[in-house]
Amino acid sequence: MKNDTNPLRVLFFTSAVEHRTFRKTVKMLSEVGIKAHYIGFTRYNYPCPNDGLETTILGKVQHRNYIKRFFLVFGQLPRVRRKAKKNDLVYCFSLDALILASLATVGTRIPIVYQVQDIRPILVGRKIKNRLSRLLEKLALGRVKHVVLSSRAFYESHFKVHYGLSEDWISVIENKIENDPNPPVIQVKNITSWHTSPIRIGYFGMLRCSRSWEILKSAVDSAEGRLELIVRGKPVGLKTFDTDVSSSNRIFYGGPYRSPDELDNLYQRVDLVWSAYPYGKGEQGNWQWARTVRFYEAGAFGKPMISQAETQDAYVISQYGIGLNIDMADPQGVIERLLSISHEELSEWSRNLLNTPRSLFIHTEEEYRELKEKLNILVGGTNELA
Repeated sequence: MKNDTNPLRVLFFTSAVEHRTFRKTVKMLSEVGIKAHYIGFTRYNYPCPNDGLETTILGKVQHRNYIKRFFLVFGQLPRVRRKAKKNDLVYCFSLDALILASLATVGTRIPIVYQVQDIRPILVGRKIKNRLSRLLEKLALGRVKHVVLSSRAFYESHFKVHYGLSEDWISVIENKIENDPNPPVIQVKNITSWHTSPIRIGYFGMLRCSRSWEILKSAVDSAEGRLELIVRGKPVGLKTFDTDVSSSNRIFYGGPYRSPDELDNLYQRVDLVWSAYPYGKGEQGNWQWARTVRFYEAGAFGKPMISQAETQDAYVISQYGIGLNIDMADPQGVIERLLSISHEELSEWSRNLLNTPRSLFIHTEEEYRELKEKLNILVGGTNELA
């Protein structure tokens, strides 16, 4: 068994070293005593955050250039194998990293851990490509000793259903935000001041849901000054975005932002946060199974939220009364509901947030200490998780 004087040595391996959640996992496990070595590939146009995490970059891969990527990745397998042998365990982020790590450790007894942040659309559905993708994941799981999921629903709806994975094999660590030693002071805005100003809805992050955009734009246009939309992040696939912003005096776009550095300032500017996933049109997938980053951020900064019905966000919002659940299958109904939001119910949602456990939104060190102990058991060879 490893301990603080003989720390567990873990090789963290990914095909996207710049991914903020992956880096957060490495940092949080390092803080509870794991000796981390972080390696992997980076993507062109995606710089690594300046967060102080030491990273070994094996090469840069380009989107859609699969032949070049194949030769680059497989050319690095001997290097990955050498590094794996210097560690007690290999911890993989995403399926592609898992496949590569499995190949690199053939013939060794090095345990492999698989962290699943999102379940890709290719793994969901009944088409041949979906079935083949799940078969590939099932084969890759043959080398895995433990699976770390960002949502309990991933286990219930995917890993248990398709692979019959035992619950003893999994840990759930949600994509919450890191604990802030100087947390923001959360106060409920005075209703009187709300009546003298528009309700500001924040739409932050990766802006890629065309239905969300059409609903929000139409609601603001119809509100006669009672609603404003504050937008920050990266618009993707929203063809009319620039025109919509420039033609409205109630939609304000501030460009991309740095997380977590600008979150406090960002969330303090709004009264209500749009936390809905890109609309899933009824098919199964992440929009039903995983809570959104905006859900965690909004809760941590004391802002009520708007979520798609029958999602993981929506269940918590209903339980604690901290926002509004809508159904984007009925865009006009959503627009009418947004226009009917009163300052009184907004104030009630805000007060309820003050009484909602912050552990729903913010990581605790204990979560990672428990995961560390499970990893220690794997390396100790007790096979208690199998």
